[in-house]
Parts: sequence; C-alpha cells; structure tokens
Amino acid sequence: MALSLVGSISMERRRHSEAVTYLEESTNIRRLLVASNREKHENLLAVVLLRHGVCCAEVGKAREAVALGEEAVMIRRRLAEKDPSHFIPYLAYALYTLAWCLSKCGKHSDAISPSMEALEMRRKLAEADPAAYEPALSGSFHSHALYLSQSPTTLAESIEPGQEAVEIRRRLAREDPQSFDADLAWSLSNLAYDLDSCSRHSEAVPIAKDCVDIRRRLAEGNPAANEASLASSLHRYAFYLSKSPATLAESIEPDQEAVEIRRRLAREDPQSFDADLADSLFNLASNLDSCSRHSEAVPIAKECVDIRHRLAEGDPAAHEASLADSLHNYAWYLSTSPTTLAESIEPGQEAVEIRRRLAREDPQSFDADLADSLFNLACNLDSCSRHSEAVPIAKECVDIRRGLTTRDCATYEPLLAGALNILAWYLAQISGRASEAPMPAEESVKIFRRLALEDPKRSMNDLAMSLDTMAYSLNHCGRYEDALPPVLEGLEIYRKEMEGETYEISDQNSSALHKTYVESLVGLGRDDEASVPLKSAIIIYERLVSAEPEDASYSLKLHECRQLLERLASGS
Repeated sequence: MALSLVGSISMERRRHSEAVTYLEESTNIRRLLVASNREKHENLLAVVLLRHGVCCAEVGKAREAVALGEEAVMIRRRLAEKDPSHFIPYLAYALYTLAWCLSKCGKHSDAISPSMEALEMRRKLAEADPAAYEPALSGSFHSHALYLSQSPTTLAESIEPGQEAVEIRRRLAREDPQSFDADLAWSLSNLAYDLDSCSRHSEAVPIAKDCVDIRRRLAEGNPAANEASLASSLHRYAFYLSKSPATLAESIEPDQEAVEIRRRLAREDPQSFDADLADSLFNLASNLDSCSRHSEAVPIAKECVDIRHRLAEGDPAAHEASLADSLHNYAWYLSTSPTTLAESIEPGQEAVEIRRRLAREDPQSFDADLADSLFNLACNLDSCSRHSEAVPIAKECVDIRRGLTTRDCATYEPLLAGALNILAWYLAQISGRASEAPMPAEESVKIFRRLALEDPKRSMNDLAMSLDTMAYSLNHCGRYEDALPPVLEGLEIYRKEMEGETYEISDQNSSALHKTYVESLVGLGRDDEASVPLKSAIIIYERLVSAEPEDASYSLKLHECRQLLERLASGS
C-alpha cells in the first residue's frame, strides 16, 4: 500500500523514473495478494498496473507500458462481465488509459480501437447519468480525436469527435468555468489544428479565437500557469489567419502578442522557451513580409536567426534544419530592399551551406529546400552584379531540380524551368559565356510552353518570361534574326492578354519583351520599326517605377529606353 502511494505521489510530481521503481515493486506485491485472494485484490492490482503503465510510457518503456495496460484491461473486462453496473466505468477507464499508453508509445492507429470502445461505454454511461459521466465522455472524445488526427488516412474522421468534445466541454464550462475552462481550451486548440490540417482554414479561425479568449482569462487569473499556453494559442491563431489573403493582415497583432509573451518567458527560462520564441518570430517575420512590410520583417527575422544559431550550437541535429529555414527567409527579406540587398548574400550562403550538408545525409528530405536556397542566392548574387558567381549556384539548382522531377514531375518541372531561365539570363550577362545561354533558355521555353497548353492561366506569364530570356540570350550572341521568333511569340501572348484572354502577363515581363524586341530590331538595323515598341516599353516602365519606386532596376531600364528613343529620333 505504502509503495503504491509513494509511486502515485512521484507520478503526480512527474518524477516518472522514480515512480516506476516503486510501482514495479507494488505490482509484484499486488500479484502475490491476488494469488491469495483474487476477488479482494484484483481490481486494486488493475489500478497499480495502469499507473505503472503510464509511468513506463512516460520514460519510453513502450513494450512494458502496453503489456501492463493490456493486463489491466483484461482484469477489468473479466470483472465487468461479472458485475457490469459496478465495473463498466472502471473498464472504460482502463481502455482509455491503454489507448493513451499506445499513443504515447507512437502506436496511434493501435490506440483507436480501445479508445473507441471506451468512448462507447462512456456514451452509454453519460446517457444514464450525464452529471457523473459527461466529463469523462468529453475526455474520451478529445483523446479519440487526437489519435485519429495522427494519420492522414483518419485525419478527416477526427473532426466529429473533436466537435463533440468541444460541445460537451462548452456546456460544462458554462456551468463551472473554474473546473472546465482549461479542458475546453485544449479541445478548441486541437479542433482548430485538425480543421486547419484538413485545409478548412476559415473554420479553424473562430475556434482558435475562442481558445485564445479562454486562455487569456486563465492567464489573467494565474499568469505563471497559463501564459505559455496563451502564447501557443496566439501563435496558432495568427497562423490560421495568415492562410487567407482576406485575414492575413489580422495575423500580425496576435503574432506580436505571442512574441511578446514568449520573449518574457524566454528571458526567465531560455532552455524551455527559446525554441518557441524562435517559432513565433519566424511566423511574425513571414507574415509581415507577406503584408509587404519587408523592413519590419528584417529585425524580427534576425532575432530568430540569432536564437536558432544558439540552439543549433547546443544540438545541431535538432535545430540545424530550422536554422537554415530562418537564414533562408532572413536573406529573402534583406533582398527586397536595395539598401540591404548586399547583406542578403551572407545568410543566403550560410543557408545553402547547411542545407547542402543536410541534403547529403538525407536528400529525400532536404534536396527541395537546398534548391530553393540556391535559387534565391543565385538571384541575389545576380542582383548585386556578381553574375559569374551566380552561374554555378544556378547550375547546381538546375541539377537538383532536374533530379526532383523524377520524383514528382508535376511539382518540380515548373521550378526546373524557372531555374533554367535564370541560368540562361546570368550566362548572357557574362562576357565570353553568352553563347552558353540559349540552350537552357530553350529548354525553359519548351517546358513552359507545354505547361501553358495544359493551364494557360497558371503558366502563360512564365512562358512569356522564358521567351523574353531566350530572345535576350540570342541578342547577346549577336543572333538578332533568331531572336525575333521567340520575342514576337511573347508579344503575341501579351497582345492576346490585352484583348481579354483569361491569363495575365505581368508588367515586368511585358516591358522586358518590348525592350528585347527593340534591341533585336536595332541589331538588325531596322531602327525605323523600333520606335513604336520602344514607346510601349517606356509607358510600362513608367508604370512600374510609379508602383515600385524602391526598385532601382526599373528606373535604370526606363532611363535606357528614353536615351535610346532620343538617339533614334535624332537618327544617331
């Protein structure tokens, strides 16, 4: 008896390793007592078995945990057959606990059957006596939804029990908020998460908001116990809001509040809260960037990088991948402004370095991320006029994405075409290497042309871009006549868009096509034909400069076009 009590106290204090020792000895004693008097001691043995099983699961002794839980269920099933009115609640609890042990040990699908059996028993008990059994029934619905949500094949089935758990706990919390608000918040949190995982983002938002409101009240009453879970709720609420353009801007405030709370918690206990703070900083920076608040995203992303650097130094295996994610995004935010563009190179290179190492060890998991970082780094090097450095980076990106198309052609072929396009563009900039540019440009065009036939709305703008790059590459080789067919094809796509086709061609691509066409005509000595497309290019560049004054490249191209127009007008 004393051993069982000490074990239970250790268990409640979450000293599970210590509890296992006491409960193991208590289990052995109870078995001896059952041997002498089964009727008197068998249910008490089941109590100890369940506690012992829970503690074994907590310390990673999976096989022992499940065996102890199964033995407890077997005992109580036998007792319930003899005296159902007394032992059915005990059997339901044993099944509920066995399911928990199975899930805790990573056997989520195995947990579903005992969980469902416990749920059905508790449903019948609650129908007969709601006051006594509805709290336990809500616990079964909550846990059952959790086990279903662990597998993609049963995820959608988790919504209904999750909703039932919320419905019961709402009712219980209205009558006794002090006892049931915390449980209701957990069920709301899980339901919102599962709805979001089922791509039902808009339905997740009000559920997550309810969870935030409850946890805010709980945190006001007891900050030490509830601020961490409030921060988690705010973090997730912001995440769900960010999934829709209609609510993206609303995500910033809860994100900022989550960061504020987690900063405070991390100052007091960095070991427990630094990783959570980094997650919230990462999301806040991403959402600020998505709201075109790029300069605000930069210091937030830098803080995230600094924290994840420290975490990765302590445990590289656990934190290097997320550090690479942070560096990748930080480089992106820096690259959005001409004043910080040059600063983007170093974090971009570090992201590539980490992801290269991770991809060597696990290409299946990290090749795609590595390709993304290579693509961005190449773009930023090119934007800094470091074209020769951009080429091998872009080439590596092409090689990886070509390999990825063998795994998933639909996803990676457009990305391969994009990488081929930038490779061609960079080669065309380098003296002595322009002749290498048409080949990747042509491959990019072939891919985008095929994709545009399948889905014009999605791919026609990319086709126009790649046609411009191909013509631009040929111009740089002095092959002006060869450049005319692709550039005219691109301009025909633009003309059809202006006449009402369903696809859209960006001003960036249409201005480039007009400018490239002018360069082809001038190269062929057909200056008299160049003025009309040149004036069109000037109009579009003026629009771009007005819309994006911070992008110096548009002002430069506008200036070049105006100078060329003056020369053509003067006949020089």
